[in-house]
Amino acid sequence: MKHTQVYGIYLFCLLIVSGAIAWSCATKEMESLEPFQYVLDVIEVGELPDIEEEDPYESELEGGSINIPSQIQVILVELEGMGAGDEVSAETKNTVNKFSKALDTEEGSVLIRSIEEAKLTAVSSEDMKLDPELERFVQKVMGFPELAVLFPSLSYPQINGEEFRLMLLEETDPVDRLSPMGKPSAPNSPPGNAPGNPPGAPPVVDPPCRNAAASAHREAWDQLDMQRESQEALVLERFENRIASYQAAREESVTAFMDFYNERRGLFEKQAQLILRISNQLHSQGHSTFANNLKVIATVPVNARVQLESLKTVTLNAIVQTQRNNNSAAVNIGNNSINTISQNFSNAALDLQKKLDKALSRCLHNQGKGN
Repeated sequence: MKHTQVYGIYLFCLLIVSGAIAWSCATKEMESLEPFQYVLDVIEVGELPDIEEEDPYESELEGGSINIPSQIQVILVELEGMGAGDEVSAETKNTVNKFSKALDTEEGSVLIRSIEEAKLTAVSSEDMKLDPELERFVQKVMGFPELAVLFPSLSYPQINGEEFRLMLLEETDPVDRLSPMGKPSAPNSPPGNAPGNPPGAPPVVDPPCRNAAASAHREAWDQLDMQRESQEALVLERFENRIASYQAAREESVTAFMDFYNERRGLFEKQAQLILRISNQLHSQGHSTFANNLKVIATVPVNARVQLESLKTVTLNAIVQTQRNNNSAAVNIGNNSINTISQNFSNAALDLQKKLDKALSRCLHNQGKGN
């Protein structure tokens, strides 16, 4: 009996010692294990398609002009070279005397007595309104076909081959800017339940695998968003360069036209003064009839001066309209590119989401086995 009790105590102690040794070994073994690394090769980011923009269709502006008939130009050249006592040519006399038809009218008789240098040069004022008597006479002269052809003609500017005659435009330029999609919202962390689990079910995807999938997905999404930002920045840079070039073209066109305008304005005023001077010179020499006819010729450069003011208004408007056309085309091209980038990004983000769902599904089936 005593022997049996001793043997029982011995076995009990042996069990305690063996258990302690086993627990100690297991603890050391667990401490030596490295944390499991989840390797997910199913979430990879692709490249967004390149954006290839065509250059927008650019409107082309062709300037207008004031055309002085060659017969009048010949007269002006001859008068400019005349000295005291010089005779005019037979060709000039023939052209000038054509105006006698208009002077034989009542309006012409009144005009020839009232035309003075002040009335002709008054058109140098900015409003460019003819003296009423002079305006009535010009209209009368234009009623004679053989005389109308001696007056200047106005060629209007053209935009893309179409004549432009607008005297008024909206004063405020439209706002030309792109409409970028803006930074999209970052993806949310995936839920604890795997795809297909009923709502309210306890999580079955182990958190480490789920977190690894979410991290890989977010990294791929961030890379995709960086591509989007880079492409949008390139589109915006192209757009801003185009808008700047159209503004520069507008300024250059205005400068070129104003140089032309100022040169012609001075020329037409000088021509009117020249005709009046020679007319007074001939009148003092006893050539009253011819001198009166020649004086009426002064209405030709004066009429050209008035038309020049109309050309100025229309041309400056045409320059603005050309820029607006080009800006609008640039906006359309840029926004189309932005929309394309946005659609490409959405498609790629949707593909990443599908890859995330696939990764979460593998987490569900493998329960953290890493494959």
